[in-house]
Amino acid sequence: MILAGMSASTAQAQRSLYLVRPGSQTDLQWLRLLRISPRGRTNDGIVVRLDPERAGLLSEAGIPIISLDRDPALPSAARWRDEIWHDHSGVGEWLDGLADAHPDIASRFELGRSVNDAPLHGIVIGTMSDDASEVRILGGHHGDELMGIEIPLLLARHLAEGYGVDPKTTDILNATRVYIVPLVNPDGRADLSRENANGVDLNRVYGYQYHHGVWSGDTDTSPKAGPYSQPEVRAVADQQLQHRFAASLSFHTVGQDITWWWNYSPHPCPDQAIAVELAQRYAGLACADGDCYDAMQGSDMYQSYGDTNDFAYGVAGGLDFTVEVGNEGIEHEWDHNRPALMDFLEQAQRGLRGRVTDASDGSPLQAMVRCQEAWPVF
Repeated sequence: MILAGMSASTAQAQRSLYLVRPGSQTDLQWLRLLRISPRGRTNDGIVVRLDPERAGLLSEAGIPIISLDRDPALPSAARWRDEIWHDHSGVGEWLDGLADAHPDIASRFELGRSVNDAPLHGIVIGTMSDDASEVRILGGHHGDELMGIEIPLLLARHLAEGYGVDPKTTDILNATRVYIVPLVNPDGRADLSRENANGVDLNRVYGYQYHHGVWSGDTDTSPKAGPYSQPEVRAVADQQLQHRFAASLSFHTVGQDITWWWNYSPHPCPDQAIAVELAQRYAGLACADGDCYDAMQGSDMYQSYGDTNDFAYGVAGGLDFTVEVGNEGIEHEWDHNRPALMDFLEQAQRGLRGRVTDASDGSPLQAMVRCQEAWPVF
């Protein structure tokens, strides 16, 4: 009834940024009913864009909303002025420099191409042994979340420059390959936009448990949304299916938390115990001046469909987490996350490892491994 009464002019009205502080699942249902798609989260609530009518309806429902004068994912004016924030070309130059300086341990790759044909820059760092654990680090699904680009860049530098110098880093890379793609959405970064060049939220269109609706990226401003509809998402998905990453992280902004799957459902996953343990380890190590990250299931904040975490785990059994980093300054956030990141790479060595081969000729085989009371791993 509410939606039917909205005028066409209202739907086209200029939308402003708000912080919504839902106090219950009922409040979240109001967002769904009004077709309000969360743009992200902060430590204080959910960031949304609202037209005047929807803002009024939320207020009438008693749901606290606060008008925002800027996108909280973007750096403050002072940070923007005083720090270097890498765009698409800057990401490529950074990774080129690392690969050129450390050819024994690092090499460049192109994950795919964006809607506007920009290459998705990547670097792989670590051993080329065929039984190595493989880990993936993603950043920049949302083009306005700049800190989520910087942390993967700094991790790449830390690993490449630490190999052969720092014993812990050397041990990790002797047993692991780390694939890093700092900027999944170069077109959005060029426009400082959350969405890609088709107006689609990339972190809502991975296909696992995709559900057509507002929290799957299907809004009146993104008619091109749909499962695996975007080239950037297909590139990430193809790599996941090829490499079967044991563990992975996707960096976003702005907050101070790490979340695990499921995002589409509040029900626990079969591997809930290890998901909670790894998330809590990361949160406990991501501390600065006594300020530590929080660990939670993704759906605890709000349910979303077509998320990277759900895809990686649901389709391939990969333990994939979202890390929401703060916006206090690049070096501050790096210092906050560095110990947790290095520990996470160490944890990727846990569990079963080995090869599955053909008994007759020893050639490698695609395989599925099932453990009791756990999700199958491919």
